[in-house]
Amino acid sequence: MPPGQQGAHPGRIHDAVVAYLQARDWPLDDRGDVVATPVTGTFGEWPAFFEIREDAQQLLIYSVFPLTVPEERLDEGARFVTRANWGLTLGNFELDLDDGEIRYKTSADFEGADIPDAMVDHLFLANVITSDRYLPALRAVIDGADAASAVAAAEATGSA
Repeated sequence: MPPGQQGAHPGRIHDAVVAYLQARDWPLDDRGDVVATPVTGTFGEWPAFFEIREDAQQLLIYSVFPLTVPEERLDEGARFVTRANWGLTLGNFELDLDDGEIRYKTSADFEGADIPDAMVDHLFLANVITSDRYLPALRAVIDGADAASAVAAAEATGSA
């Protein structure tokens, strides 16, 4: 399920996100306080959601993985999230233990600050690149691999 609540009034963060996506010809679904866009990586396709919290002056970007962790693999899925999160400098994985949804989040607080296009770009690209990098590892865990070896394989491909 996409994060956020629909119906918020657009503001400066919303305008910066929409301008960022439009300048790059990314398709977008503007829902007010959530702007969605499809992402295609090397290892799959998934939706990304820009959750805009104008009142708090925060931007959260979520990549929602195109698969869920089945109930019988939730313990190993939680180990995957914990191991993958260890050492990440920008963002974190989240696992919904009720439905197995897994997503990656990057975020920033813009209170009293400008919202440069480069900052939106950095948050979004860091999100997409990290999500794509770990997607094969998550698939492996869902298919029965242990989290430690799956995360190690993902991290062997370069810096996280």
